[in-house]
Amino acid sequence: QQTTGPDEKTQELARMIRQFMETSAEIYQQDFSLEKMAAMLGIHTRTASRVINEVFGINFSTLLSQYRIEEGAGAVSPEYANVTIQAVAVDIGFRSRSNFAMVFKKFTGVSPNEYQKEAFGKKASD
Repeated sequence: QQTTGPDEKTQELARMIRQFMETSAEIYQQDFSLEKMAAMLGIHTRTASRVINEVFGINFSTLLSQYRIEEGAGAVSPEYANVTIQAVAVDIGFRSRSNFAMVFKKFTGVSPNEYQKEAFGKKASD
């Protein structure tokens, strides 16, 4: 008998992973890894990787980047005008401003600078 979609255990693990990614400050540490997350959740690294691939349809690196960029997008908004993009990049776990900018653009379609300008533009015209 074939089942469609992930089984109950896989879905439960996916919920654990999602909650961890949404609530854990550890994901913003530069040395954060799949291995560290799996250890913190008490599951095997291969299991964590399989669940992420199966349920989220992406690999761990992409999942981590999504959460970091979401955090970074909030930090390059007008309320944080005095914070440099370099500081934001390091704060959310990127090793360099250029790496952050490249990943940011991949997910948002614009560079952090362009995003900031757009955010400031919209804020000013409100």
